Amino acid sequence: MKRSESKLANLLKLALVFNITLFIFSVGRYVGIKTNIEPDPPKIPAIRPVHHTYKIPNIIHYVWYNEKEKELKFHHLLSMLSSFRIQNPEKIIFHTNKEPVGKYWNEAKRQITSLNINYRQPPLKLFGEDVKKPLYYTSHSNVDRVKIVHEYGGIYLDLDTVVLSPMEPLRNYSCVIGQEQSDKSCGCVFMCEKNAPFLSLWLNSYLDDYRIEEWAYNSGKVPWKLARRYPQLVFVEKNRLLKPNFKHLDQLYGKVIVDWTKSITMHLWYRLAKQWNFLKEDPNEENIKLMDTTFGQIARYIYFDNSTRNR
Repeated sequence: MKRSESKLANLLKLALVFNITLFIFSVGRYVGIKTNIEPDPPKIPAIRPVHHTYKIPNIIHYVWYNEKEKELKFHHLLSMLSSFRIQNPEKIIFHTNKEPVGKYWNEAKRQITSLNINYRQPPLKLFGEDVKKPLYYTSHSNVDRVKIVHEYGGIYLDLDTVVLSPMEPLRNYSCVIGQEQSDKSCGCVFMCEKNAPFLSLWLNSYLDDYRIEEWAYNSGKVPWKLARRYPQLVFVEKNRLLKPNFKHLDQLYGKVIVDWTKSITMHLWYRLAKQWNFLKEDPNEENIKLMDTTFGQIARYIYFDNSTRNR
């Protein structure tokens, strides 16, 4: 009998201790008494991705004007593949009066799913006024590239300018140009929102001060002067768009290898490289494999679609 009473007493004690512990824990959660058992952490609500609206639309523009059919070259294809794969634009608009020909043009149309061909003629008028005829037919693009970006908004690229990094950090500005030299930009790459005031000023220079005989005046010196005069209208990217410039072609095609991984775009200066014998032969998908140059590294990275920047 005594043993049964002893067991019952022990059970009652255990029940009492359990109830007291439960009471302290339950009350402690509300009145601040610390307990050894931590409550479950609150569930963090899922964060929805924020859609960022940029001023400059993610549209790439190329301009190709010729009096007769002309073959698209390998370095042109590199430019188009780089903008397609690295910038991943909503669309690439190829503005032309005569579509290119050749295997690299066929490859571009096959690979670049966002490619749109827009047939148009070189501009003869701006704001209702006649525009001077340039010395070379292809130079019509100097005027029309500015006019096109003014009409559409987006990113203009020469066909010997390659994209090496996404341009999103720059697309928050109304307009962006690069610095090529201490007193000059270059029209091979620029980006602006539609109807940007800076572009209106730039376009007017082709009516008021179009110097067709002076190389890169309206496409390089004019935008630079405007940027200095109206800095609130345009952002000047000093290092990541236009370096190295044509004075340092050895850094592109010679033994000097530069770190191109920090660049956003790079102008290949193809015509001058050929003219000054930095390029002995036209690059293609085979000979770039053996080029121990900055250009060779870049060409392999773009054409063979490397997922990393291993050289």
